[in-house]
Amino acid sequence: MLDALYSSGVNGACIQQTTGIQNLRVLDYLNTKVALPPLHEQHRIAAYLDASCAAIDAAVSAKRRQLDTLDALRKSIIQRAITRGVAPDAALEPTGNVWMEQIPRGWKLVALKRIAEIRGGLTLGKQYEGELIERPYLRVGNVQDGHLDLADVSVIELPASVAAGVELRPNDVLMTEGGDLDKLGRGHLWRGEIAGCLHQNHIFAVRCFAHKLKPMFLAYATAAQYGRDYFEATGKKTTNLANTNATKVGQFPIPLPPLAEQEAICAYLDEKTAEVNRITATITAQIDTLIAYRKSLIHECVTGQRRVTEADVAAIA
Repeated sequence: MLDALYSSGVNGACIQQTTGIQNLRVLDYLNTKVALPPLHEQHRIAAYLDASCAAIDAAVSAKRRQLDTLDALRKSIIQRAITRGVAPDAALEPTGNVWMEQIPRGWKLVALKRIAEIRGGLTLGKQYEGELIERPYLRVGNVQDGHLDLADVSVIELPASVAAGVELRPNDVLMTEGGDLDKLGRGHLWRGEIAGCLHQNHIFAVRCFAHKLKPMFLAYATAAQYGRDYFEATGKKTTNLANTNATKVGQFPIPLPPLAEQEAICAYLDEKTAEVNRITATITAQIDTLIAYRKSLIHECVTGQRRVTEADVAAIA
């Protein structure tokens, strides 16, 4: 019965929206008519769906474990390349730094503030006078793990002089200042996707010194395991949120090979992570297909579009 109600969409049709809260119109819900087969057929349908859905759920769980494995592999690939390079037999030397005790010989371990400018963003809620212009700006929610989500970009009105100070440039690395603990400091390369875009103060725009640090190398460093460990350990935690600050971002240790080697490492990681991303996308699509099939199967069985026989139950058991 429960499957029948959800499959028919009755609950959705009987929901009413109040200020920020959804409520169910109980009388409408209880007066809804649903297809009701004989009791013995209900038992047969329920047994078939229990077994079928359990098999589908097991397949989905297995594929989600595959996604977890791929995510761990991606982080491992990035960690290895960023902290050791791509040469299999690189000689290492100690650094004396707790976050990275060894680096390849010839590299340096440098605080980010020495090789990049860390720029704060726009403080919202200010009242401006005079002539204003409208500009788009990025929020923390736009900077996701490994990609930008630009489907919903906010706009703000402000003086042109204020906008100029917080306007993003291509090759800025966006680093998040607040949110969930595991999201602190995650970085993504800005390629100028939106002209004249600004960033709010919960996102740092890190502008790398071109003769020292490749922006994409920094973006990969923030995704490496040592980067995640650094920001999780140094972040300030509150009840529901966590945050970092410009000082902690500036102290983030960067393993610094020569520029040519940075480029080679980034090219290697571009290729390897693209391969992982392709496999991830395939498995994600398979999960979506399984979930859609589960819903369709329930709907067909409980509405009588698909008749379930004893042979069906025996075959799936």
